[in-house]
Amino acid sequence: MIYKLIVSGSHLEKNFGQTKNEIQKDGLNISKEVILTNIDDSVFSTTNAIGMGIIKLSKILRELQPDIFIVYADRFEGFAAVVAGTQMNIPVAHIEGGDLTNGGIKGNVSYGTLTTIIESSIRYGLIYVGSDDGLIHVSKDGGFSWKNISGSLPEKMWVSGIYPSNFHQNRVYVSLNGYRWDNFDAMIYVSDDYGTNWSKIGHNLPKEPVNVIIEDLENEKLVYVGTDHGVYVSLDYGNKFFAFGLGLSNSPVHDLVIHPREKDLVVGTHGRSIYVAGIKYLQMLNEKILTKNLHFFKVDKLKFNPRWGSRGWGSNYLTPNLELVFYSKFEGKTEIIIYKDDEMKKSIDIDANKGLNFINYDLSVDTKEKSTTDNGITYLKKGDYRIEITQGENSSEEKLIIN
Repeated sequence: MIYKLIVSGSHLEKNFGQTKNEIQKDGLNISKEVILTNIDDSVFSTTNAIGMGIIKLSKILRELQPDIFIVYADRFEGFAAVVAGTQMNIPVAHIEGGDLTNGGIKGNVSYGTLTTIIESSIRYGLIYVGSDDGLIHVSKDGGFSWKNISGSLPEKMWVSGIYPSNFHQNRVYVSLNGYRWDNFDAMIYVSDDYGTNWSKIGHNLPKEPVNVIIEDLENEKLVYVGTDHGVYVSLDYGNKFFAFGLGLSNSPVHDLVIHPREKDLVVGTHGRSIYVAGIKYLQMLNEKILTKNLHFFKVDKLKFNPRWGSRGWGSNYLTPNLELVFYSKFEGKTEIIIYKDDEMKKSIDIDANKGLNFINYDLSVDTKEKSTTDNGITYLKKGDYRIEITQGENSSEEKLIIN
């Protein structure tokens, strides 16, 4: 059973010291001076001295309200407290039906346990929890009351992931994992009414148990899932996915996090380390770009260095590098040409992939003139250039500025 204590205040000390604050947001109003007693370090251990059972603590540090502290356990009755000078017991949640799981199974501690808890990033007090026996509950009032929303989903599956949308407060994604029942289907669902109704998505995913599902922070159509064999990405709200695993080990992925500033996807695997993938251009793939046959992304400006091609320490040379990124609807022979006015400076032939392509260009120039650099390569000078990408009858171009 889950029980919950919310303490609001400008500071939360380890011993739950006296706190006083008022929160009024989305109809939630907490304004009490609470002095909690009989709380010591044993509460923070795996099992405490009075046999309360397994305790899991989740301190939610976020922008909405960093002073919220959530406690949930398999058995718990509340806290003795003094409220406004009166000794009282604080009940800590009302649960429709009395439990957020189907209850324990004798001899098996793996059941009757919450596996995930998450709060909406855009609505204060909207919390979802999922259990290892298939139940999902939602609370819209900060955890004071809960509603079971898993009635139409497959039964008894491990709720491996819940992700409230970053764009619409009524939308939520869920992943279920059935490998413990020899069910290896990829089970992911979305709801646009707080879980009242669910729609199955990811119909083209391979038969791989799903361990995590998240939504992008900038592009609401972008959905990521981690399975027992890698990472998959969808550009259409999760309807169809494609593999996103170049350079990634073929191992179970159990966690996905997006770094908002660096625009990186951080991938946590089971026993095969942590990986980081840049998703800046993935986030930019909107409907306008995806309808084109060829799209060349804006090229970064470069600072000219007269030492390009010079020998550095040891046998290394100082060489520039420019990443050219383009989207192609089709795979095939593609030519990249760099022009200075109408003069061709460089031609590069590649076999483009369907989707995003990343080409590293060293700013070298095709010329028969002898180079004066140490490595014998002539590089582009300061100036404005035009880069054109051509694939059959399709072409796209961008400016390159070296200053």
